[in-house]
Amino acid sequence: MLKSCAAVFWIFLSGVAFAFEIAHDLPFNEERVLKNLVSDYNRKNKSNIQLKRLDKNNTPGVLNILNEIDPVLLNPKKYLPLHKMMADSKKPLKNKWLSFLQYGTTDKRGNGVALPLLYSTPVLFLNKERFLKARLKSFAPPKTWQEMQNLLGNLQDAGIRCPYASTWPAWVHVDNINAILNEPNTNTRGQLRLNTLNQLRHIALMRTWQQAEFFHTFGGGNDALKEFYNGRCAILSADASAYGTLKNSAVAVDFLPLPHHADFARKGTLASGAALWVGAGKSKKDYESAALFVEHLLTPETQLYLTQNASTLPFTEEGKEWVLKKLPAVDKTLLQLELKSLKDNPHLRVGKITALRQIVEEELSAIWTGKKAAKTGLDSAVSRGNALLKKQSALKKDQPF
Repeated sequence: MLKSCAAVFWIFLSGVAFAFEIAHDLPFNEERVLKNLVSDYNRKNKSNIQLKRLDKNNTPGVLNILNEIDPVLLNPKKYLPLHKMMADSKKPLKNKWLSFLQYGTTDKRGNGVALPLLYSTPVLFLNKERFLKARLKSFAPPKTWQEMQNLLGNLQDAGIRCPYASTWPAWVHVDNINAILNEPNTNTRGQLRLNTLNQLRHIALMRTWQQAEFFHTFGGGNDALKEFYNGRCAILSADASAYGTLKNSAVAVDFLPLPHHADFARKGTLASGAALWVGAGKSKKDYESAALFVEHLLTPETQLYLTQNASTLPFTEEGKEWVLKKLPAVDKTLLQLELKSLKDNPHLRVGKITALRQIVEEELSAIWTGKKAAKTGLDSAVSRGNALLKKQSALKKDQPF
């Protein structure tokens, strides 16, 4: 549990000692990567940054690296814009974030309010060993969900019991499928529209796949990653950042962009993940120390390190150039992000709001297990979700400032 945000980061600048902590809610692999990054920074700068888990009261540290945006949206007075801290510390932000990372992390003027530090986008991971077992060493990568269905049938015919699984169903099969279709999750009044004909068709298709045992669910969240990690499933849809975990497994993997529906021109997927937010009410010395660390995060060398070790996206143009020079395969991921998409028409992301995501995943589970028809379940998700957003209207915002 966090105690005081002023207790644990020592850096020496002009003979003066500064202290602050970084709070986070990161999963294991990203936490490990961040710890290594911080340890290296400590060694080179004779400092002692300490990472702390965000406590149950969401008490902000000076810096906060958060996957969930709820604490920030519901408690805006506890945070301040990143660009303000940097300017006040005489370290103004000079770089703009890449366009597909700006939703929720920049204001209307393009100023960075948070740093999209550990962002990625959903892809299809392929278990190469499972494909070899199915004698599918050579196959046409599925570009559409219809082509994917044929591939899953071949895998099943070859004895693969889990042809396909997905992590975070609301994020992959609602937010990103709608983005690929270029259909926003909300209407002009901010009400949910997750039950359109096209969304209904996609969710109903996933239901038929589950009936055919092509598609397997292992609960909501990230549980399907464990099954893929252990070699059970042939294909997994998950954020590209999952590669940071998978590369430490015995599973040899490749990845492809998410498919699209054949009768629609494919648009881009969305990027999301853990952003760095600044806690309000800290001392000038804390902020000056934090600004030095943020400058270190913004270097192309650090962005390359994060992409290499956490499989996340670079966040500035200079960082992108470094990453693509060293890691050209990342271009597969960037390609599906840079297609014209909802980045130009930002609407609420279900996967970023904890309570809303839980509602949608409950309804998806009810559909896919046959407890509800697709229309009934999606209508219920819209009704329950709108009630939540009416009660907590701050959740409709993309950022608090």
